[in-house]
Amino acid sequence: MIPQDDDGPIPEILRETLRNRELSGGKMPKLMYINATGTNPTGIIIPLERRKEIYRIASKYNFLLLDDDPYHFMYFDKVSYFHIDIQMCYIIVT
Repeated sequence: MIPQDDDGPIPEILRETLRNRELSGGKMPKLMYINATGTNPTGIIIPLERRKEIYRIASKYNFLLLDDDPYHFMYFDKVSYFHIDIQMCYIIVT
C-alpha cells in the first residue's frame, strides 16, 4: 500500500517503491486501483498535478490505472485521468 497525504497517494513513495522492486527483480504491478475524486473514506480529491505525476509513473512502469470515479461528474472543474491519458494506460469505472 502506498502512503497518502492530504492530496492522496504520494508519488515519490510510489516511484521509490517501484524502483526498488524493479532493481531487486521483484514482481511489478500490472494495475493500480485508484479513486481520484472523493476517495473513500477520506473524501480526498487528488489535484491535477498529482494525477499527472501518478499517470507518468504508471506510463514509465507500464501498469494500468483503474480509476473508480463515480463522483467525477459532481465536480465539473476537476480533470479526470481520462483527459490526460495519452499512453492508453487508464481504465475508468463509474
